[in-house]
Order: sequence, then structure tokens, then C-alpha cells
Amino acid sequence: ELTGPSFGDIINTDGDTPFFNLANVLDGLDDENQVRNHATLETIGVSFRTGGLRLGIHNSAHVSALVNYKKNLANLIWEGNAPYVGQTLDIGFDMQLTGYQELGLTAAYEFNGITFGAGAKFLYGFGDVSTSNSDATVFTDPDIYQLRLQSDFVANTSSFLDYNNFEDYKIEFSPTNFGFDNMFSANSGLAFDFGIDVDLGKLKVAASIIDIGKINWEENVSNYSSNGTFVYDGIDFSGAITGDGANFEGVLDTLEQIFEISETNVEY
Repeated sequence: ELTGPSFGDIINTDGDTPFFNLANVLDGLDDENQVRNHATLETIGVSFRTGGLRLGIHNSAHVSALVNYKKNLANLIWEGNAPYVGQTLDIGFDMQLTGYQELGLTAAYEFNGITFGAGAKFLYGFGDVSTSNSDATVFTDPDIYQLRLQSDFVANTSSFLDYNNFEDYKIEFSPTNFGFDNMFSANSGLAFDFGIDVDLGKLKVAASIIDIGKINWEENVSNYSSNGTFVYDGIDFSGAITGDGANFEGVLDTLEQIFEISETNVEY
């Protein structure tokens, strides 16, 4: 599920040859855009019924991904900051990638055309990356073209991300995470479902509330944060003019110092 441009906007054809139309992508973006996906793998489920009562138990594995991003961020990445000199751009984004297993107990009772249902789910997380704060702006000075960045950004992670610096990080996500050996991790939680179905003959009415709950992340937890106002003068291209080559060495180290990323290990 995504908002913004459609597939037809992104991929156009020239005769029989498809091509990627970036202009349509940027034009088709909303001010706020979202990419969402959820995958579920059902491993086992058993239910039985006696009279109007139905009981069940099941196990499943889930991976949920969500990214909220602004059009300003996409424009800045592709066009650079030249079109936005003298402007303050809001480029913050939210993200969440969560993997967990679920052991659920369900019950439903039917009488006189009305069915009430409820479920309790024991959750065991095997990995997560999520933002709790995601504010970020960038301003290009119209006189000296210096960049001023402001950030209030916190990314929490358990197991999925191991970050040391811009050049040294590791993302661990594989099908082995779905194994039963991750079934009872310290990252645990509870969630509840409730529903009602009313059969009025020619009309059926149903309502439900699902996934009321949370996972407490306690195992292999890291929190990466950047908070403050930072100034970036840019890359030194003077060497390219003199024939010595542009000085890209240490650029990542410079960015690291600019954003001053700090790490803690607090449960969330």
C-alpha cells in the first residue's frame, strides 16, 4: 500500500519500451506520503465448536513495515538544495519495521443472530527498527550557501540494526528470524481483539477493534539519536580545479560529526 504516484505514473512506455518517468514521480507525490506493507505467515491453527461457542488457538509470524516521508525530502535528494536557497525544508520522516510471532487464543459466542468475539494474543518480538522522534529541517543560506540542519531524531532498534558509524553498520533480517527458537524472546507483549456481528436478515452489521496492545522491547536494544542545530559548509572541490582531484576523503566522517549521533541502550 502506498500513497502518491501510481505505478502508471512511475513506468511509462515509449513505443514498446518501458522507462522510468522521474518527473511524474516527483509531481505525483503528496506533501505527506506513505509506504506500508504487512506480511503474515500462519504456521498452525486449531478451532472447535460446541453449541454456540467456538474456541481456537493459533500461531503466526508477522513482518510489518511503514514509512512516512515528505515530498520535500524526495525533491532534495534528487534535485539538490539549489532550487531551495533561502528556504527551510521540513525533511523529517517516520519509519517502523517490526517482526514478531503471535500465539493467539480466540473465543466467539453466537445467539439469536448476534455473535460476540474476542481474542488474546501473546506477542514475542524478534526485531524492530522504529523512530520515536523524527523532526529534521534544512536551510540553505542565500549569501554563503552554507547548510544549517536542525534535528530532533531518535531511532530505536532491537536486533535488526547494528550501527557504529556511517560506514560501519549491519542490518540483520532473514527468514531464520521466523523460527520457533525466537518464539519466547524477552521482547514480549499482549494484544486484544474484540468484535460483534449482527444478522438482521436482509442486513448484516459488523464492527471490530483489533490489535490493541504493544510489545515491550528489552533484548538487544539500542537507541540512536541526533538533537541540535548543525552547520555544514560542503565538500571541498578546489582540488578538482587545480588538478589534484576533489577531496571526498573524510566526507562521511564530517557528516558523522555534524549530526553527532549518540547511542544509548534504553528499553522502549
